[in-house]
This record gives sequence, structure tokens and C-alpha cells, in this order.
Amino acid sequence: MSTRQELLSVIEQLPDEQLPSLLEIAQALKQPEQHEPQSAREIRAFLKLPLAEQQRQLEQQAALIAPYFQPGSEDMEWVEEYVEDDDWNDE
Repeated sequence: MSTRQELLSVIEQLPDEQLPSLLEIAQALKQPEQHEPQSAREIRAFLKLPLAEQQRQLEQQAALIAPYFQPGSEDMEWVEEYVEDDDWNDE
């Protein structure tokens, strides 16, 4: 089964109330990555949002970066190597 087919299968099993969140995440993934720091104006605008909207946006951002912090992911290999090579008795 291809990744696309697997993803479609998982999506078909999701409850309808989770689909809007999934759509937002997929749309965010489709956009090019932003490497520029947020401006003070953008940060102030975020802080003026209702807490529920702030929480929703933070959850969306966390979902996007979560795979990079999963044990066993390529992005976490350096951490695992560091921890394995570290001699805790040196201190």
C-alpha cells in the first residue's frame, strides 16, 4: 500500500469533527516553509486573539513539528547518538 493510499484510508476512518483540523494541517504543509522570524506586529496580533484561537494555532504548529521529535526519526538521530555516547559519570 502506498503512503497516499494509507493516508486516505486513515482519513476515511476519522470522525467528521476532526476533518477541519486535518484540512488546516494539510494546507499548512502545502505552503512553503517560513524561515523568517515573526515580526513584533504579528506577535501582538496573535496575543490579541481569543485564547481558544491561540490554543488552536499552537496545536496546529505543534502537530506540524511533532514528527521531527519522534524517537527513531532521522531528525532525532543526533540526540540519540549524543545520549548514547555521553558518559554521565564524567561530572
